[in-house]
Amino acid sequence: MNKFALLLVVLLFGVVASTSAQIPGKPFSIYLDAGLQSTSSPDWFKDYHKLGYHAEGGIGFKVFPFVEIVGKAGIQVMAKDWALIPNSPLDGGNVRILTFGLDARAAIGAPLAPIKPFVFAGVGLAKISEADITISGSGLLNSLYNNQLDKKTKMYYNLGAGLEFGGGPFKFFIQARYMGFTAERIEVPIVGEEDNKIKYIPVSFGIKF
Repeated sequence: MNKFALLLVVLLFGVVASTSAQIPGKPFSIYLDAGLQSTSSPDWFKDYHKLGYHAEGGIGFKVFPFVEIVGKAGIQVMAKDWALIPNSPLDGGNVRILTFGLDARAAIGAPLAPIKPFVFAGVGLAKISEADITISGSGLLNSLYNNQLDKKTKMYYNLGAGLEFGGGPFKFFIQARYMGFTAERIEVPIVGEEDNKIKYIPVSFGIKF
């Protein structure tokens, strides 16, 4: 399944590149953004992780005058929060999510307006892992807790909206999106969780050129 998804991404890039060559004007744009993110669900993900941060880069290819296909890669990091466990022997740690995907991004409104709303949606591949968790006086449990999440690559989806502003070769944007994917867990439970459908909300500020 993962090999098929990667092949699909490569084929889509080929189609986009050939189509964008037929659109007048600049055929591609570069996107860079960073920001914060809050966890949404399930409870074990929301309650035991702090506000996180992320960074992302992408290349957008114009397929219609107001529509781009954007290939992107990013990383999201969220620190662990053990405050809900009284006298917890657990300390530190974080979750890291690597993402690679494609978005369809559509501008809304007049092309010469100083502020342009846009919407986007897409899919991709996500790899989640845990690291740097420590348990007082237990080397074996340290290893087990740091390997709870199955590190297989999973399909993710995202959808969102934002505002683009500025003129000339550089434009700025702010956006929010909703991301979700499934992460399987190995049987070393912390809080007896069963729901493995991870969802979180990144809010980003970025530049387009």
